[in-house]
Parts: sequence; structure tokens; C-alpha cells
Amino acid sequence: MEGLAGMGKSAIVWQLQRESIDQNIRYLMGTGSAIEKQTPYFAFSQILCAAANLSSSPSYGEVLALKHTYQLDEDDVNALGIMLPSLAKRNEDGSQVDHGRLEGRAAKVVLRIFQAMENTVFVFEDAHWIDSQSWIMLQMVLPQLSGSSMVMIVTRP
Repeated sequence: MEGLAGMGKSAIVWQLQRESIDQNIRYLMGTGSAIEKQTPYFAFSQILCAAANLSSSPSYGEVLALKHTYQLDEDDVNALGIMLPSLAKRNEDGSQVDHGRLEGRAAKVVLRIFQAMENTVFVFEDAHWIDSQSWIMLQMVLPQLSGSSMVMIVTRP
């Protein structure tokens, strides 16, 4: 959905949220931010955390629950570290292990998590501020979501 500032986009989003809750449909929202536009995966990590019931810096218990719920291995969790740095395995120099090859694997893991949810509304508000890595992940994951899910991307021209 695209419209100028003040045209009522946010009102439509809030109405969709209310109706989703009333109908027991899961509603997940990520937002772009002018301040965080240079933070890789900022908008997408919000949706991931909400979908997987994780905090932005997951505890050991949250990681164990994530691994158990979605049958993830250590490499899957490391791949999610591109979006949630506290999950990343580190080399001796502090860099993430295999960082350059993780985006595709992370997309597969995220898709596994998202596909486990039926009847879900995914909303990306203020998409004109979404970082480029979140856009790439959106393009990799969203076209593969089940038909029972809905995606709304809200932006200005």
C-alpha cells in the first residue's frame, strides 16, 4: 500500500491489526526506521523475533526452545546470527563464522519458521526506511509463504 504522509495508511494498518486479533489471526509487524536504515536486517529481525517468540538478544533458553520447536541445528542458528548477532558463532577475531555464505541458509530457516504459522498477517510499515538487507530477505522469503498468509508492505511514494 502506497500513499503520501497523512493519507491514512497507518489507520488501515491499525484496523487490520484489530480485525486480525478479533479473528484470532496472528499479526506480525516490522517497521522501517530512518535511524536504523543502515542497520542490516533491522526491519526483518523484528518480524523474526515476533514469529519465533524471541527477544532481540535471545537467552540460552530461548535458543534451545527455537532449536527444539523448529528442529534447527547449530548451523541453522548461526545463520540466523546475520539478523540476531548474539546467535552467531564467532571466529577468534570476533567475526561471524561463515558470514558471507549465510544469507541463503538464513532465508531457508526463516521460511521454515514462517511456514509453521498458519493464517498470519505480515506487515512492513514505513517500508521506505527499510534497510537493503531486509528487502533482500523479504524477496527471498515472502513469495514462498503459504496461501493462508497475507503480506502488506506500507510505504510512501
